[in-house]
Order: sequence, then C-alpha cells, then structure tokens
Amino acid sequence: MRIFLSYGHDKNTPIAQRIKKDLEAAGHSVWIDSSEIKAGDDWRRSIVNGISNSDWTLGLLSKHSVRTPGVCLDELAIALHIKGGTIATVLVESEAEVTPPLSISSIQWLDMHDWAEHLSSGGEDGEKWYRSRFEGILRILASPAAKRFAGEIEYLEEKLRPILQQADIGALVDGFVGREWLKSLLNDWRRNARESRLYWISGAPGTGKSSFAAWLAHRGDVNVVALNLCRYNIAERRDPARVLRTIAFQIATRLPDYRQLLMDRFKKQDPNGTDLDHRSVAGLFDWLLAEPLRFAIDGDRSSDRYLIVIDALDETISNGRSELAEYWRSRAKNFQVG
Repeated sequence: MRIFLSYGHDKNTPIAQRIKKDLEAAGHSVWIDSSEIKAGDDWRRSIVNGISNSDWTLGLLSKHSVRTPGVCLDELAIALHIKGGTIATVLVESEAEVTPPLSISSIQWLDMHDWAEHLSSGGEDGEKWYRSRFEGILRILASPAAKRFAGEIEYLEEKLRPILQQADIGALVDGFVGREWLKSLLNDWRRNARESRLYWISGAPGTGKSSFAAWLAHRGDVNVVALNLCRYNIAERRDPARVLRTIAFQIATRLPDYRQLLMDRFKKQDPNGTDLDHRSVAGLFDWLLAEPLRFAIDGDRSSDRYLIVIDALDETISNGRSELAEYWRSRAKNFQVG
C-alpha cells in the first residue's frame, strides 16, 4: 500500500520517522516530504502528486501540524478533496493542545500523545507500548471497511470522471487572512436562515472571492462537502455537466449513505455509466444530486448544514447565460438531505 505521511516539522519528527521506517518494514511504500521533495522541486506540486499517487494519508496531529495557516492542513485538505475518507489520524500531542480542522474532526484518531514519555527510557515496556499502537495503525490500514471504501470511491470515480483541481487549493489559501465580516455574515446565514438554500457572494475581480471559497472549504469551521473552482479558460471546469459530476463525487466521499444510494442508482439504471453523457444539465442535477440526496438519512445533519461551494459561477456563462447558475437557483428549494 502507498501511504502519504503528513506531519509537522516539530518535536514529533522522531515518531514520524519511526512510523515511516516501521511501515516500510511492514511492506508499505511511504511518501514523506523530507525524502521525496528534492532540491529545486516545486514543493506544492510534489505534495499534490504524492497524495494523488497514495492509497492512504496518515496524518500525525500536533499543535504545530494543525496550526492555521500550515502546510499540514493543506495536505489533509487535499487528501480529503482527492481521496475522501482514506485518511487515518494519529494524535501525537495532548488532545487539549490539538484542535483538528472540522473537515476531519469526525475521523477517529489513534492516541499516541505520550509517545515521548514511553520511549524516552528505551526500555522493553516502552517498546511494547509502541508496538501495540503501531499495530493499531496497521489494523486501520488493513480494515475491510477501508478497503471497501477505496473500492467504492474507485467505482464512482470511473463512472463520474470528476475534475481534479486540488493544485489550486494550496495557492489560494496560502496567506489568506481577514474577511472576518464575511465569515460572520455567512455563519449567521448558516445558523439562522434555515429556509434559505443559497448564499451568493459577489465582488469585483481580485477581491479574494476564490481564496475565500478555498479557505472556507478547507480551513473554515463549517461542513463543506464539495468545492468546485470554475475557470473560464479551462473547459471542463466551467462545463455544467462536468461540474455536477465533480460535486456528486466529492459529496459521495463524505456522505456514506448518499454514496450507497448513488452506487445503487448506477448499478440499476446505468451500469455502464454511459447514460450520463446524454442527459441535460437539468437531468444530471436531478439524477446525481436532488433525487438521491432526498433519500439520504438526515441524522443530526440538519443541525449544522452541509455546504457545497462553487466559485466563479460567472465564468460558466456561455452565450449570455449560465445553465449551472440557473439550475442551482431554480432547484435549490428541493436540494436537501433527508
């Protein structure tokens, strides 16, 4: 298995190196920035490629690694964007010191926060403690549920052919600050305007709308289940059909019940995945999103709404109109879970 190891360059580096060595001894291939990024490399592209080519991302959570802004947060965000749930986390500092981003807060971590205390003496008891925790990591990576998830994502990726756009994310959120007034307005809408399904943000070019969208999806304290960055000069990123496919894929990586409904729909109605190519934008919107999401289980989701973020809708305009914007506006009232 190919594993991307994400960690902070801090006092926890020794345990990161130990885990890397033992994962490789167990037969896994491990990508870690200290060995994989060479002098002269574009480090951001190297990280994106490392995550894309890995089966799992293993994140070591410390106060330093989850700081904002921080490269580790970008790595986890990109992994979530590309790989969905194939993320495992290890707590290497006290829970009181670590606040993981909301996007991965539902992922149960393996607690190794007192690793230094156990291993400092170099005794047999410390090694026994470490081996028990390391075997826990191996169990997570080898669990049937993890393998099933990976298979389901691969199946939907083949059917939906989502657009990969993660290379833009790090550059957009890098150094993004401010906009507290906008964050406050959005949170007020999210919590209090329960009947409203759409929140529109407009502004002149260069005012930071794209950076805010990327920040919101990957560092904001909200439940963003999909992000599409439309671009006028990249055909597939402004094509309504491709955007809807991409959004459906991202939601499927985050909501297991929706993922199952979507897979069942493909298997029963479109096993070859070819009918989607002939559907109108309205047909795709209903078939991929509105209809299956209405049957997804609500649970506690209605208490803290899930958000889909689409940046630069104006860049989807063709011949004076944006089909994508028109359908979000006209069907938003039916777009809900449960």
